[in-house]
Amino acid sequence: MAGGSDLPVPPVTALERDCIRAGRRRWEEYAPIVCKHLDIVISTPKDIKRIIKKQQGPIVIQKLVQCADTYGQEGRRNLRILGGILQVIRIILQDVVLSQDLFVDDLLDFVFGCLHPDAHGTSDYTSFRTFAIQVLCDLNAAARSVEAQYDLAIAGIATITRLIPRITKHGAVLAILLIVLQCNLKGLSAWQLRYDRPLPVTVLESLQLPTLARIIVGMLERNHLPSIVFEKELACVAEILHWISYYDSKAILDIHVGQTLLVAFMLSPSISIRCRGFLAMLNLYHVDYPLNLRLCNPQMIHRVREDPVPTAQTAISFIYWDDADPKSPDAILSSDKKYDVYETALQYVDYEINGPPTIDELYSPSILRTIGSVTVTFMDKVDGAFSARGNCYEALVFRLGITLFVILEMKAEGADPLSIENNYEGVRSFAQGSIEKWPDRAYFYYAIMKTRRGPECLEWGLKGLRCADCTPHLSRQIQFEMGVCQFSIGVGHLALDPHHTPPWREGVNYLKDAAETIKRTLAVLNPKSPEAQIMVILSFIVEHLLTDPRIHRVDAANLSEVREALSTLDRNRYLDHVELRCAIAEFVALRESASEKWASFISDMDNLDHLAVEKHRFNGVPESSQALKNVDYDRVLNEIQEQIESRRPHSRLPRCSTCQKNSAGLKKCGRCGTTMYCSSDCQTAHWVRGHKTECISPVIEV
Repeated sequence: MAGGSDLPVPPVTALERDCIRAGRRRWEEYAPIVCKHLDIVISTPKDIKRIIKKQQGPIVIQKLVQCADTYGQEGRRNLRILGGILQVIRIILQDVVLSQDLFVDDLLDFVFGCLHPDAHGTSDYTSFRTFAIQVLCDLNAAARSVEAQYDLAIAGIATITRLIPRITKHGAVLAILLIVLQCNLKGLSAWQLRYDRPLPVTVLESLQLPTLARIIVGMLERNHLPSIVFEKELACVAEILHWISYYDSKAILDIHVGQTLLVAFMLSPSISIRCRGFLAMLNLYHVDYPLNLRLCNPQMIHRVREDPVPTAQTAISFIYWDDADPKSPDAILSSDKKYDVYETALQYVDYEINGPPTIDELYSPSILRTIGSVTVTFMDKVDGAFSARGNCYEALVFRLGITLFVILEMKAEGADPLSIENNYEGVRSFAQGSIEKWPDRAYFYYAIMKTRRGPECLEWGLKGLRCADCTPHLSRQIQFEMGVCQFSIGVGHLALDPHHTPPWREGVNYLKDAAETIKRTLAVLNPKSPEAQIMVILSFIVEHLLTDPRIHRVDAANLSEVREALSTLDRNRYLDHVELRCAIAEFVALRESASEKWASFISDMDNLDHLAVEKHRFNGVPESSQALKNVDYDRVLNEIQEQIESRRPHSRLPRCSTCQKNSAGLKKCGRCGTTMYCSSDCQTAHWVRGHKTECISPVIEV
């Protein structure tokens, strides 16, 4: 015979023989047989504790990998043995400490390989793949470190993408895979935040995000998304598209209906989905500059504590235009024009503190036209002039203000992102040092606000407004930044946090506060100023995000006002908030066509199961028991978990005092001996959150 049938049949091993004798069982019931032949003792919490104490976790994992290699080969693939291995993995996953040893390439490759077993179309194949998907779901829940999340995402995103078209008829399974994809894509952004660099191009290409985007958009366009997924996990689908637009905006832009779908999300009756659609639109136009300055920064979900502010002593090298650089923006006036450097610099300081002296200077102060290009040589001359006269405060105001202007210029010119990052860090460092030296000077609080988008930005704003030297101009600028910050935080929480969590409710409050701040700020701003135009745009989108589009219809006057604001900013070549302006311009332009193209899709969103609870939470009304019953989020997972969950061992393992994860290998607090932790990170977090005041050292016997 031709082909693989000519190959010799390998002899039956003792492990295979025992699995055959065991007969047909649930996949998890083959685990004891596998453990017996691999000499793995892992049936009790005491066994787990022994493995952790003797640091034998890697040895156990290596045995599983070798067994998987043997019985996963073509011609010898034994689903019963592979099912037993998967169950051993699930047992290990019950212990948060031991489970971290699982995240090695070989074992991850094995789990993802189980998503494509042989015997296609048989009941064994379907149930085995379902079991493997559940193990994959557990793996995602157990991935604690950034490295583990990254490895899991890199190993799985493309594999799951290829699997989706083959399981579209299995709604519950597809729903779980989409949840896994959502976790994987979110985990990748944690890597970028931790290591302060974007994902390598080769890695992004391996993820096949354009293919994933086409598959998901295609299912929605053809109405092929299973009802259980549409009703339960549409918010998850919207978040996946947001992450795709975040990593690879071209993947969305290359789909002819991609942008209109995002606009359709923005027309959803769900505020979470509206915010996810808007966040995805922002991603399409955002250049990857410093993450902390990104409007509605998706990475805020990973911030468990505030990033440290560089001290004033930190060696910061500001980046300005080189005198000989041909890319340096040309001076509007002749470069050989004579002017008093000191007097010119003082005029710019006055502009920063008191604002434009005339309407003509709202977008560009005349002093900048006198200066021309801000070069290294020019900054040295200014520093020398201020130092000679002992004007330390004025020197710092000039340095901070002119650097913030140079940052906008660099963005417009497409300068190196690292240069822009250095300048932001320089401003942040100098502003922080200036606040320490002059805590009653409002300008420095305003300057440091320009380097952040987190909650601390609002605290700085309040401190700045309380300063006795806060001029009307600085007061307006600080209020403007506070409105932008509240909007940014609110959208981020509403888009990326589940609606049953406290951060989501915080997002509602931030967005409502933003609406009030914007209204209050608009009343004091010069209506012709660029800040007023941005506030008009923000007021429009905040009202849209906060209000159900089915109830609130945008009138022609509002649209005309927004279009005029966008046109004014473009006409005056305003350099800031480019991604916001582009996203809103596209939303305004595509609203009608998206409403028509996705009319049925938008109408179907009225029936989303989570809408009732989300609406109650948005309005601050306690959920009724009937509402909760109708939106049982766990039903999707239960279709796979019901028969497995009750058999999970080790449910009585002690729990970490911080993350509440189970482990037999927890370590007690060395001071009080009562709290227990799975890692030093959890111990530190618990100490900061309050254990410091509760921890009592034992009495020393004398």
